[in-house]
Amino acid sequence: MPATSLAPGRPTVSVIVPARNEEACLAACLQSILAQSGVAFEIIVVDDHSTDRTREIAQSFAGPQPPANPQIEVRIIEAGPLPAGWTGKNNAVNAGSQAARGEWLLFTDADTIHATGSLARSLEEAKRQGAALLSYSPEQIVKSFWEKATMPVIFAELATSFRPSQVSDPKSTAAAANGQYILITREAYDAVGGHAAIANNLLEDVALARAVKRSGRKIFFRYGGDAVHTRMYRSFAQLREGWTKNLALLFPSPARLAATRSLEFVLIIASLAISLINALRGRRASAAAAAILCVILYGLLLARIRRAHFRWDANILSLLGLPLFSYLLLSSKSAHEKGNVPWKGRKYSDAPTLQLRTENRELRTENWFLMVYLTRKAEFSASHVYHNPEFTPEENRRVFGKCNNPNGHGHNYTLEVTVKGEVDARSGFVVDLKQLKEVMHREVLDAMDHRFLNKEVPEFLHHIPTTENIAIAIWQRLVTKLETAKLHRVRVYETPDLFVDFYGEA
Repeated sequence: MPATSLAPGRPTVSVIVPARNEEACLAACLQSILAQSGVAFEIIVVDDHSTDRTREIAQSFAGPQPPANPQIEVRIIEAGPLPAGWTGKNNAVNAGSQAARGEWLLFTDADTIHATGSLARSLEEAKRQGAALLSYSPEQIVKSFWEKATMPVIFAELATSFRPSQVSDPKSTAAAANGQYILITREAYDAVGGHAAIANNLLEDVALARAVKRSGRKIFFRYGGDAVHTRMYRSFAQLREGWTKNLALLFPSPARLAATRSLEFVLIIASLAISLINALRGRRASAAAAAILCVILYGLLLARIRRAHFRWDANILSLLGLPLFSYLLLSSKSAHEKGNVPWKGRKYSDAPTLQLRTENRELRTENWFLMVYLTRKAEFSASHVYHNPEFTPEENRRVFGKCNNPNGHGHNYTLEVTVKGEVDARSGFVVDLKQLKEVMHREVLDAMDHRFLNKEVPEFLHHIPTTENIAIAIWQRLVTKLETAKLHRVRVYETPDLFVDFYGEA
């Protein structure tokens, strides 16, 4: 059945919904999107090799729409074959972005339900905030015991690690987004390389937010229960698989965090048990002391859990979610260390298997790989001044000293760019040296050599051009431009005895 024709002109928003075996929730999601008004939009459902009724359900929404939305076009496309080194979701949303015609792209999951009018309001909010990327953390619907116990604990930790106020602050390096709702300008998406630049990243939402923020553009992130809600998992098996994929990537020290939350659980339960035992034995003072400790610890837990915006019954059950959270953290850590991360019928590895083909034989090694690191040097000269407009003149002089001279001062910088990859069996190279040299000249030397960084390089119009920030800016300029090897490190020497290393997301 043919889809309806879009009203003349380009849609303002392209809503992209990747779907892999989402028959339980896709219809409700699409109905909620079709109910939006106040903005011209198109819907692109990307079927990611579903084996259930997902495509059939999506097709039922193609064709003429209700009279209230005659201008909306609903298209169903295939994700296409999964390229080596890509995650399924990144491949699907990349396909959707290539088909999209909107000035803005909304990436949203098939298990989301959108409040009436939320699309127009989110677009207005993004413009009001001056954000190139807006992301909402949806209201989480939990129904089973496992969901109620575990999800508040996880989202409370996320709220602590990714504070919206810091994420939305252009002066902070903190960056985050929730892949269930990401609204981004087409210009910003293309400028940072889109999902193709983070093709192998299982935490694609955070990676995209980091790329946008490092490009000097603003992101805005908040709890969005007024705009969208979702039920992420409908069984413990789904919950375990989903968080096994993500937790070790979200928290830098999963083993330590697991130990901390396990200890918190033990202390609360132990103090409660000690209080009850002493009360039964008539030791009122000891019982009262243990009870007070229990109340304090449980109160601190509830205060943290309340940041996650769950109902009271889930908040209460969160105590039992502490050991479950610890289990999921360790499970995620183990899966990533083994390079065996399952998700929706696929398995992903953080350590790709080496496969070198020769004329008459194939060498295969399992569970390990040979990685070669190659470094290329270059030099450039640039001037800068250290100055924070929010500081008083006295503060600027105190913090930056002579570097706050308004006339600026210069350095002869030495740049080292290190890439990594497997050696090509035919050429013996890890990277095309000519291409690497051309990229370094085009993206860095031509842009920064003999420049006043504060005024002539876009990244430093709003960031102080310290050597640290220069290294970050160079990384951002190079990371999406290499065709074969992967960028590993950017090292910038300010003087022969002072340098900065930057390893990107690592």
